[in-house]
Amino acid sequence: MRYRVRKTAHVFERIGLAMAGAACGLFVGAYVGAAIPQLTTQGFLLLMMLLGAIGFYLGIDTPQLPFDEATARSTPRNC
Repeated sequence: MRYRVRKTAHVFERIGLAMAGAACGLFVGAYVGAAIPQLTTQGFLLLMMLLGAIGFYLGIDTPQLPFDEATARSTPRNC
């Protein structure tokens, strides 16, 4: 039961981040469209929203890089 709750919370967290990414993508698309009139199409705005949502959705699970080589050797890896 506990595993299912954690998994559901993780999915909700990722969906929330994807919505924030879509909002950021919409803002960037509108901002770029204001400077370049050819990029004010609905397709461009949709593309920016999708890219923002995908970037934020996947960005939560990127592993952190070690600070230096000595830390990388002394820290066990989780596979």
